[in-house]
Amino acid sequence: MFVAHQETFAEYTARTAFERPLLSGVAYAQRVVNSERESFEKQHGWVIKTMERKPSQVRDEYAPVIFAQETVSYLESLDMMSGEVNYKPFQHYFCLYYQSITF
Repeated sequence: MFVAHQETFAEYTARTAFERPLLSGVAYAQRVVNSERESFEKQHGWVIKTMERKPSQVRDEYAPVIFAQETVSYLESLDMMSGEVNYKPFQHYFCLYYQSITF
């Protein structure tokens, strides 16, 4: 067992794309509680942002995208819990929400 990184995520999603024929991309969002936000942002080198690409306000928890297929790479750092996901750019994306991911 090992912790995934972007390359592993890309390989896995490419190999399993046939399971998601109607999706144009897959992203993985990690749960981050507010007390861990500062260290999480330092570790990743970016600030957690809302769907409108503004820095997220202080909340109890966040779900920023840390891995994304190339087709949806613009989702990186966006907090999937920051607002409604029912507007057009996000209609066809599937986002996983787990505390950690392993393959």
